[in-house]
Amino acid sequence: MKEMQVFRGHKKEVMSISWHPIHESLFASGGADGSILFWIVGTDREVGGMDTAHEGMVLSLDWHPLGHILASGSNDHTAKFWTRNRPGDLMQDKYNLNTNPNEGLYDQTELQDLAIEDPHGPQMDQEQ
Repeated sequence: MKEMQVFRGHKKEVMSISWHPIHESLFASGGADGSILFWIVGTDREVGGMDTAHEGMVLSLDWHPLGHILASGSNDHTAKFWTRNRPGDLMQDKYNLNTNPNEGLYDQTELQDLAIEDPHGPQMDQEQ
């Protein structure tokens, strides 16, 4: 067998990996440090991740067959289900702290007002 690519980014041992069921070049890896990282084949480093997804080793990862949910199991006695943020979601969960590209441009009230004002964008008047 020939080694095709090496993926480096975990601070400790990699304990599990799971290929995305739809996007064939995407996979997730779980580390002994409780982190989950996301990778795309051909890139030099991870494309995303959560450093503190679990308090213990991530022993198992598995995608829902449609690819919209990732399940993780850990020796911290928890199983967690992960979904990505949808467009328009405020990034207020503990895994997205300090990663909002608009951080500092608006306060939380202004962001909520922007999201509530018109979540579907401008509406066209329909003539009858």
